[in-house]
Amino acid sequence: HEWTEELLERTTFSTSDNAPHICILDTGINHGHPLLTPALADSDLHTIEPDWGVDDHHGHGTSMAGLSLYGDLTTTLSSAEPLSIEHRLESVKLLPSDGTNAGDPNNFGFNTIEAVSRPEITAPLRARLFS
Repeated sequence: HEWTEELLERTTFSTSDNAPHICILDTGINHGHPLLTPALADSDLHTIEPDWGVDDHHGHGTSMAGLSLYGDLTTTLSSAEPLSIEHRLESVKLLPSDGTNAGDPNNFGFNTIEAVSRPEITAPLRARLFS
């Protein structure tokens, strides 16, 4: 896509270990998405259930990541100005690939605690915002 290449050419991404991270608790993130790859390390992809994998089979988590990284793309793409993104992304797959939220509702709180714990254990001193 021409617009993807144009946007990436005028965007600089933070590579600092001290950059704040937005951690998406959702259906995972498709790390191969060209607009997300520069701001998302493989080591920052997590899941609460290893059998689910970390990829997004639904698309919702990937869309949330794009919105968290760029904001409204309508505004971003209508400009030719350079773009500097000073934050990075993390992901925790909290929902299975089939899109259901199966299981005992009494465990939903536990699952959320588990999801928050994964990136905190991996990078305990990192500044992060959960979404």
